[in-house]
Amino acid sequence: MMFGDVEWTQIDQCIVSWLYTTVSNDILHIIIKPSDTAANAWTVIAELFLDNRLQRAIFAKREFHNIVQGDLSVTAFCSRLKCLSDTLRDVGSPVSDQDMLLALINGLNDDFGHCIAALTINPAGLTFARARGALLQEERRLSRGGHRAQLTALMAGHSRPPATAPSLRPVAPVAPSSGGGRTRDKKKK
Repeated sequence: MMFGDVEWTQIDQCIVSWLYTTVSNDILHIIIKPSDTAANAWTVIAELFLDNRLQRAIFAKREFHNIVQGDLSVTAFCSRLKCLSDTLRDVGSPVSDQDMLLALINGLNDDFGHCIAALTINPAGLTFARARGALLQEERRLSRGGHRAQLTALMAGHSRPPATAPSLRPVAPVAPSSGGGRTRDKKKK
């Protein structure tokens, strides 16, 4: 340690400050110590994140294998799978691309049920990224179809009969009525 070196102490304190400002407040309250060094702060943070690896792996694996899309978009669903995969990698249980692909297909909602057969009919060369891309295209197609149906319904609700040219037929003369109009009786005197 170089506690006597002013330049080294300044750099070390900058790193400690950076570490403290980049972690969440919950973690900060656990790790903060007066006169801490960068090496000590980093060691505490690393131990905190690596603590209970087995238990974290169990929970993450359970969630990974049981995840369902529900109302999530394809992008949000794939991002959640990737996040769980990263967590599993961080705790020493990496997930293969094949496992990612299986979890993706297994968790799709009913809107994409018809895609499962298309994705699994010829799985050679199919990767998580390719399946994600195909599902994103299908999601766009489905949203356009829904948008078209809404526009069609909107147009049907507001449609007017087609404009026609005014009739040019001659109008038949109307016969005067016998008692309905005003008449003046002239009385002879």
